[in-house]
Parts: sequence; structure tokens; C-alpha cells
Amino acid sequence: MKTKKLQQNVVTSIPVWTISNGLSFIRLLLVIPVFLLLLDAPSNRWFVLSLGFVAYLSDLSDGFVARKFGQESGFGRIIDPLADKVFIAGTIIALLLQHLIPLWFVLIVIGRAALIFIGGVYLQRKKSILIQSNLMGKIAVVSVGLILVLSLFRTSVQETLYSMMLILSLGFLAASLYMYIERFFKLLRKG
Repeated sequence: MKTKKLQQNVVTSIPVWTISNGLSFIRLLLVIPVFLLLLDAPSNRWFVLSLGFVAYLSDLSDGFVARKFGQESGFGRIIDPLADKVFIAGTIIALLLQHLIPLWFVLIVIGRAALIFIGGVYLQRKKSILIQSNLMGKIAVVSVGLILVLSLFRTSVQETLYSMMLILSLGFLAASLYMYIERFFKLLRKG
């Protein structure tokens, strides 16, 4: 068990341009067309949903490909969550500009992502530890994704569902941030 934990924190010397990192990079680039298409969200919502699905598939695939082909790397552990955060931030900002999502939710999602990213960079520089995402973090991201989809296809009939999902997502975001902060300080205290 300790060996596995040590292996997770070791930065390997795998080349930067691998299939798995390429998938993460594609997800990073997808934010540009998604953002532009969302500037006219009602007309482009099905195309945006399709691109979002491609981004989601790339997120599911990159880690699997990295493990399957021995391409796990420090760069991959950075670009994968960075691509997720940039994709979500670009999407929710575009939805905010179209008044399809509340400002407070956007600030919470981006603020949480920024805190986790800054904490991760600090741990990497101070202790050479790359903090991995956890199950609650993945659930929180999925809940934000559902909010984004509901924002695109929301009708007055779905307002109650939308409001409930916002509250549920807020709970997942708070729980995952708490878990990240707790793990951050635990790793920081380790010698």
C-alpha cells in the first residue's frame, strides 16, 4: 500500500507528447470553440453539447490510456486537471455572459478551482508532491457539468430541478474543497 502511494507521487520522465497528454491537450483546446459557440447558446446548444461530450470522453480516456500504455507522467498529472478546470471555467463564463447561470455559482466554481490549483502548485514546488483528484472532486465536477447542461436546456418547467441541482452541486463543491484542504495540510505537515 505504501509503495503504491509513493508511486503516485513520483514524477516520471515520460516524454511530454504522449497519446494521453494529447487527449488532455485536445480538451484544453476545445474550450475555444465551445466558448465561441456559447455566445449564441440557444442556436448552438446541441453542437456545444456534442463538443462537451467529446471533452468528457477525452477526460475519461486520458488516464486510462496513460495507465494502459505506461505514459503516466508529472506533466500529465498537471495538464489533465488543468484542462478540466480551463474547460469548465470557459464554459461557465460563456454561460454567465448569456445570463444562463448565476454569477455566485461561477465565482464559487472558479474560486474553488483556483484554490485547488494554487495549492497543488505550492505542494509540487515545496514538497515535490502532485496531489491527485479524489472521488468527491470528480462527483463535484460531474455535478457542475450537469448544471451546465441544464443551463443550456432549461425551461420554466425545469426551474425547480435546476435550483435543486445548484444546491446539490454547491454541497459537492464545498465537500470536495474541504477534503482537498484537509489533504493539503496533511501532506504539507509530512516530513
